[in-house]
Amino acid sequence: PIKVINANGNNLYITAERIQSHETIQLPVKHEVLNNQGEVAYRLIIDLDVTQFSKKTNTAFNFALMTSITITALAMMLAIFVFRRSVIQPLDALSTHIKAVRSDSNRLDKQCDVSGNKEIRALAMTFNEMSAELASMQKQLHSLAYSDSLTGVANRLNFYNRIEGMTGNSRRRDDEGFALYIIDLNKFKEVNDEHGHDVGDYLLQVVVERIIEALRESDIVARLGGDEFGVLLPGLTSQSDVSQVANKMINIVEQPTFINGVRLTPSLSIGIAFYPVTASSIDILIKSADNAMYEAKRDNLGYIISSSQTQK
Repeated sequence: PIKVINANGNNLYITAERIQSHETIQLPVKHEVLNNQGEVAYRLIIDLDVTQFSKKTNTAFNFALMTSITITALAMMLAIFVFRRSVIQPLDALSTHIKAVRSDSNRLDKQCDVSGNKEIRALAMTFNEMSAELASMQKQLHSLAYSDSLTGVANRLNFYNRIEGMTGNSRRRDDEGFALYIIDLNKFKEVNDEHGHDVGDYLLQVVVERIIEALRESDIVARLGGDEFGVLLPGLTSQSDVSQVANKMINIVEQPTFINGVRLTPSLSIGIAFYPVTASSIDILIKSADNAMYEAKRDNLGYIISSSQTQK
């Protein structure tokens, strides 16, 4: 529709009115016509139908809005994925590794292989370094607790634990048992008194190496204190076998050795007992072998096999 209005506001011309519906959108456009004096002579009012333009504009706006929402959602999902992959998952892996180490200290020397961002990798590297140090300290403490610092073989505590374990296994499996040797290095005090403790310490190391040379890999050697040693031989229960091992051990150990220019010829006194033939009690078993060792030392016999159970 078009309207022409004069300066006084009177309608000069009006076209027929267009039938409008509630879906029709019209935009009135006004234009003023001036006279020679620059005053408004007429006003032209045109109602433009912008329904289609509005619909297309709304469609474009909705498309732009949905596109923006979709891109934002995808960006957030990508950010969450990257964050989870670079932070959450590596932290979860590190947490799982830490829990495993707490439940089993033997896993301290196992490295945690964690990827992720630079900070997470630095954290994992620091934890691995700390774990390695703790594993090293644990091994040192274990060595101090269960090994002899001079010779490197088992100490008394470790030896007794091994005996308890072997007696338990023997009872559960109903196997033949094992042989126990208690060994004393003859005249060791004289070596220390005459040549000093450095020579005595070196002699102990030589004797241990030679004892090990006479044994199997499965046999257990321990320094029980001073110049006394213990040996466990699993599955060795016949007198002929233990005698053969004892003779071999004595012959190897008695080979002359030179320490700081001093010629020494070490010798052994050995007491032997069988589990469970000699005794089924650990204390009595050890006492039986110990008494046999002192008897061999007293009579200069090399070794003696305990013949009967010894009472406490």
